Amino acid sequence: YEQLDRVRGKMAPEFEAMFAKENMRLVGWGDAGKTRLFSAQPIKSPNDIKAMRPWVWKDDPIFVEFYQVIGASAVRLGVPEVYPALQTRMVDVISSSALTAVALQWYTRVKYMTAHNSAIIAGGTMMRKDKYDELAPELREAFDSTAARAHELLNKVIRRDDEKAYQVVLKKGIEAVEAGDAQAAWDAADKKVRDKLTGRMFSKSLVNAVTEAAKP
Repeated sequence: YEQLDRVRGKMAPEFEAMFAKENMRLVGWGDAGKTRLFSAQPIKSPNDIKAMRPWVWKDDPIFVEFYQVIGASAVRLGVPEVYPALQTRMVDVISSSALTAVALQWYTRVKYMTAHNSAIIAGGTMMRKDKYDELAPELREAFDSTAARAHELLNKVIRRDDEKAYQVVLKKGIEAVEAGDAQAAWDAADKKVRDKLTGRMFSKSLVNAVTEAAKP
């Protein structure tokens, strides 16, 4: 979370300019917890997933690329289809935060989860810039301060609740699998995905800027 917050803070002007080009304004950033892999069988390294049936959200280009990189055959489904698919074993690996896994009861259909998180689920609240610009200056100031405070509090609550959910699933018997000496394989796969998506989803200059901003 510290790296994520550093990037958001340091790169706020760049992101604001990018959104403005699309007539959008960022109202505030939001999180939905740390992404882990929940599975029917233990996953220590990316190679373990090849023999499994991982779910991927049909509109998630990053995890689609990730499973292609490691040589796994992913099953594309919408979120409402995941629980039934877990029941029938159409899928036996899901990427999710602990908070989401508890809220949607996905954790009840698996036995293991990765102890390390592969990413943080992030999003934001957006509005049309032209509508924002129509507000009187004093209203913009009130809007901005209220939105900033609301998103700050919301993120604190979600981060806290995601950690609570992680402890809940541990107590329910879900076993957390440490990567151990396989961590290098995860890092290599992540880098390969990032390299493949650079130039397609985001520019190299943006990747370099984010990498630099993440440093303490």
